[in-house]
Amino acid sequence: MQANFKPPFAKFVKKQHKPLQLAIEDAVEEICESPAVGEAKTGDLQGIRVFKFVHQRQEYLVACRPPTDEEMACENVKVDLLFIDFTKQEHTKIFMRI
Repeated sequence: MQANFKPPFAKFVKKQHKPLQLAIEDAVEEICESPAVGEAKTGDLQGIRVFKFVHQRQEYLVACRPPTDEEMACENVKVDLLFIDFTKQEHTKIFMRI
């Protein structure tokens, strides 16, 4: 499965230092291998999943839209990587720009 990087996601990754870029790449590979990984959102964000990973004691969140069952039947299936954010203290905020 391939990843489809949305502009906010690509912009964030491009500005980061190399070790974090590699950690994000590992997270993206894990998401592409198993699109059902992460926490499913409900309500207005139904269909969005959030995958969490830690890099240098900082937690990062990757919001993605996994393919539907109908899309899985097609070739060249892609996972939409929407946005990445980091958590501060106990709060978790995800700002979605879809």
